[in-house]
Amino acid sequence: MWIKLKKNSLKINFIYQSFYQILIMITPLITAPYIARVIGASNVGVYSYTYTIVNYFVLFSMLGINNYGSREIAKSRENKKLNSVASSLVFLHIITTVVVGIFLVIYICFFSQYKILMLLQGVNLIASLFDITWLYSGLEKFKSTVTKNSIIKILTVILILLFVKNENDLWIYICLMAGGTLIGQLLLWPKLFTYIKFQRVDYGFIKKSIKPMFILFIAIIATSLYRTMDKVMLGNVTNMSYVGCYENADKLILFPIGLITALGTIMLPRMSLLNTTQKEKFNSYFDKSIEFSLIMSFALCFGLASVSDNFCILFFGNEFILTGEIVKYLSFTIPIISFNNVVRTQYLIPKEKDKIYVNAIVIGTIINLVINYILIPKLNVYGAIIGTIVAYIIVFIYQMLSIIREVNWKKYIKISCTPFASGVVMYILVSLLKSYLANDWIYLIVEVIVGAIIYILINALSIYFNKGSNFHEMIKVRVSKYMKKNRKE
Repeated sequence: MWIKLKKNSLKINFIYQSFYQILIMITPLITAPYIARVIGASNVGVYSYTYTIVNYFVLFSMLGINNYGSREIAKSRENKKLNSVASSLVFLHIITTVVVGIFLVIYICFFSQYKILMLLQGVNLIASLFDITWLYSGLEKFKSTVTKNSIIKILTVILILLFVKNENDLWIYICLMAGGTLIGQLLLWPKLFTYIKFQRVDYGFIKKSIKPMFILFIAIIATSLYRTMDKVMLGNVTNMSYVGCYENADKLILFPIGLITALGTIMLPRMSLLNTTQKEKFNSYFDKSIEFSLIMSFALCFGLASVSDNFCILFFGNEFILTGEIVKYLSFTIPIISFNNVVRTQYLIPKEKDKIYVNAIVIGTIINLVINYILIPKLNVYGAIIGTIVAYIIVFIYQMLSIIREVNWKKYIKISCTPFASGVVMYILVSLLKSYLANDWIYLIVEVIVGAIIYILINALSIYFNKGSNFHEMIKVRVSKYMKKNRKE
């Protein structure tokens, strides 16, 4: 079966994926203040701790299939081996998930102190068995995944608000979260058969796929280590209240990153195709993605940092005052994470430069774990913050140096100047304004609006006067088409 692309599929897919990324980030933020007050910081920490451990088993079951599968499905659309590739990858995924499931049961029975809660979290591993989002991604069919999973996310939020009433309802919260994930994955299967006809497994392709999948898996597990191991180490060294505060801070940081992740998700399969067919278009898309991510990430970085302390008190309650301080520091990783994501999903993986990506992540992870091991016992959450920031910087530097001769870094540095400067101006002015206003929701909204106006105005003026900007050229083309259309009418 040969899937043909629509001309407007990139725009439509970005809208769908952006909506879904915003939704999956908003839903925890909707439930977080409620859950924080109902079950308390300690139980939030227990949830984070148990989920993080089970999530490592989920990552092993996926074995790098998200990026590799999306890339191979996209490539197979051109050589008409789609059914064979899809069948082989699904079979391999089932085998790895079953094997990992056995090890999870052994771990829970003999090593876990939260046996019942871990078993409930284990539903997430069952959900991963049915995870075929990578297949839809490779086909660039994002509407199916977004629509069904969005409905499930909204229903999950409603059920949490209805049934989680006190600190004894932690198990209900886990069941609803994990159960919602499972149902969302199951609903994707019926529609899949309109795109894929499963056939006999190609063991030769599976054998060939294991090495590149394992390489990408190393990067994924390493990324997870420096994204989540700090919570596990905090849980082992400090108390669960610290973990709860850090967990909520992490949710707030992931929210703005979701928009950039949406761009990377929809662009990976397209860039995998363009890399072999249209080099100029590949470079053009990459440049535009870099510019978009820089403008978005600096706005979100400085905007979040300027209001984090007031917002966290209003949103989570006084028990989570520390969360605001954590967010203020971690928000400065947003531009680095965004840039790393664009380079990874739109350059390294499409060009099959997997080793560069893996090496960067592994080095960053090792440094992160060493810093965490040394600093968390002495500095608690601040040790985790330092380890996280240093890890992302190391990944950025390694990736940049590895392809420094292939891309025009001077151009990207120049592009970043205006978003950075406007972000600094916004941060200073909002901070000054905040000192004269009370800590209230209405005044917080005023601060956000003022900050957004300042940032947009400075960047709009820069784009207008910077004729070399990708956005300037894009806007110029759009205006020209609009004028021609009006003349004809």
